[in-house]
Amino acid sequence: MGSEDNWTSRSHRTAVRIGTAILAGEHPPGAPLHKEADLAAELDVSRNTLREAMKILASKSLVEVSPRRGTTVLPRERWNVLDPDVLDWSTTGLRDGSDLLEELLDTRAVIEPAAAEGAARHGTPADKARIRAAWEVMQSYADSDDIPAKVAVDLDWHIAVASASHNRFLVSIMGSIAHVLGEHLRHLNDREGNYEGNLANHRRVTEAIEASDAATARATMVLLVAQARSDTRRL
Repeated sequence: MGSEDNWTSRSHRTAVRIGTAILAGEHPPGAPLHKEADLAAELDVSRNTLREAMKILASKSLVEVSPRRGTTVLPRERWNVLDPDVLDWSTTGLRDGSDLLEELLDTRAVIEPAAAEGAARHGTPADKARIRAAWEVMQSYADSDDIPAKVAVDLDWHIAVASASHNRFLVSIMGSIAHVLGEHLRHLNDREGNYEGNLANHRRVTEAIEASDAATARATMVLLVAQARSDTRRL
C-alpha cells in the first residue's frame, strides 16, 4: 500500500508541475509537450508516473493524449477552470498580474450582485445573522496588521452572502472560486487602506440584505466589486 501511495503521490506532484507550467503559459495552447521519454527524463520521473500524471491533466481538459500526435495542450476555452486543482495552480497568474485578475473580477461582477440580491430575497433570519456576524468580525479587524486573518474573515462574509441566496448554482460557483478569491483578497489587503476602504460597502450590503431590500443589495454589491477592481488596478 505504501509503495502504491508513493507512486500516486509522485504522479500528482508531476501533474502539478506540468499543470502549473501550462497555466503560466510555458506550454502554449495547441503546442505539443516534449516526447514522453524526454519529458520523463527532464522531470526525473518514470514513464509510468508521467503517463498517470497525463491522465490527471487530461481529466481536467488541460491536455489531450493521442497515440499518433502525442500529448498536446488544449485551447484555453476547453480547460476545466472550476476544477479545484486548476484554480489552485492558477494563483500564480494572480501574482504575475495576468489577465486572470480581470477575468476573476468580471466573474465577481456577475455572480456577487446576483448573490446579494438573492440573499435579500431568500435569506432566512439565520442566514442574515450569519452575514451580520461575519461583517462584525470584519469590522473588528479594521486597522489590524494580520493579513491572513483579514482575508479569512473577508472571505467568510462573501461565502455567507452567497449561501444566503439559496441558489445552488451561485453557491457552487462561489465555493469553486473561493481559493482564488482568497488569493486576490490577500493581494488587495497587502496594500494599506484597501481593506478599510471597502468596509462601508460591506456594511451597506449587509444592511440591505437584513432589510430584504434586493435592489439596494445588488446595487451596493456592484459598488463593492467596482471598488475591488479599482484597488486592483492601483496595485
